[in-house]
Amino acid sequence: MLGFEIDRDILRPWTTLSNEEINTLAKWAYISFYTRPVYLFGQVLHVKSWGELKRKVMAFISMLFKQENISREDKQFSAFNENSAVMVEAARQRLRLLAQGENR
Repeated sequence: MLGFEIDRDILRPWTTLSNEEINTLAKWAYISFYTRPVYLFGQVLHVKSWGELKRKVMAFISMLFKQENISREDKQFSAFNENSAVMVEAARQRLRLLAQGENR
């Protein structure tokens, strides 16, 4: 059930980094984690087929070179407020129905 919640920037009072700087740091974190020799060796040891190896290599290359540099707005994404009064009341109604079903 989609609601009418409006997308807005996440407040980050603990940092003065821009979205671009945060995206750059996130990409650096992914690359530094997934290019560790121990991780790469472990992944190669667990490969069970050539197809799986090909998929992993292609995903690795995509992560390194094809990952978007900045976040893009997704026009089709809709957020909903999980704490809205309508959602809370619907959850309470489901609980009442479940309780009535158990009492029979």
